[in-house]
Amino acid sequence: MARAIVLLTALTLLYLTPLPRLQAQTLGGGSLAAVQARAQHEHKPVALYFTGGDWCLPALRLKAEVFDTAEFHQAPQNVLWVTVEFPQQEDQASAQDLALAARYGVTTLPQVVLTTPTGLPFARLSGYQPGGPQAYLADIKALLPQQERLEALQKAATSPPALDALYREAERDGVSQTSAFAGIPQEISRLDRGPGGLGDRYRLLDQYNALLASWSGPVNWQDSANKLTKLAARAQAYPNLQQTILVTLGSLYFDALHEEDQAKTTLLQALALGDTPEAHQARRLLDRLP
Repeated sequence: MARAIVLLTALTLLYLTPLPRLQAQTLGGGSLAAVQARAQHEHKPVALYFTGGDWCLPALRLKAEVFDTAEFHQAPQNVLWVTVEFPQQEDQASAQDLALAARYGVTTLPQVVLTTPTGLPFARLSGYQPGGPQAYLADIKALLPQQERLEALQKAATSPPALDALYREAERDGVSQTSAFAGIPQEISRLDRGPGGLGDRYRLLDQYNALLASWSGPVNWQDSANKLTKLAARAQAYPNLQQTILVTLGSLYFDALHEEDQAKTTLLQALALGDTPEAHQARRLLDRLP
């Protein structure tokens, strides 16, 4: 779920670093095209490793504890690795790497995006992961079965319900905002124009995402709360979407408007809609309330 209000904490600084204006060096370990050609020959996925080099603390820890170890280099590799490094210097920008980061929705470092040999993303592993090379490689291996599921859904995606199934799988895999899948909501809206159907759900989702995107500048939080309240009411036919909107609204009441009673009421409404990751987030917010 898109986070309603992002709080910069010490934990964030330890595990993730925002991408600095997307400046990047050229690809390491050979060109992406060459690696993809080899991947097709060997029938292996590609792991695009987006890193910050010598300025990004989480990337430095991951490099020292995983990628620079003999255990990592000696272990059987289930994927072919490509490194995309982003230094802080502005004069080292590469159009190729800028496009690559945008294509795969990379905004924080370090980050691994797993793709098929033809470039279709199917999983993402973000941030510093403690545990050393054995644990890191196990995390990568655990993501590999998602490739087959996503490819099968993509081949069958010729109708709004099939497109919806594909998009939901991409959301679960953390790749729905990549260029391969980001246009699916608009396509569903185009194909299904009737009220109460999938198209209506995705039009509501699009309005919700547009509201979140508007929060990058000066924000009238009360006006945003009013808009979220209306969206939640309209999303009654779509419990999962309604729950997502209500959790965002409850977070806004708590963190931005400091209306604790309203936050509690809203979050309890979200909890009543089912036991989901969004419900778990609602519980964590409720635990912070007096």
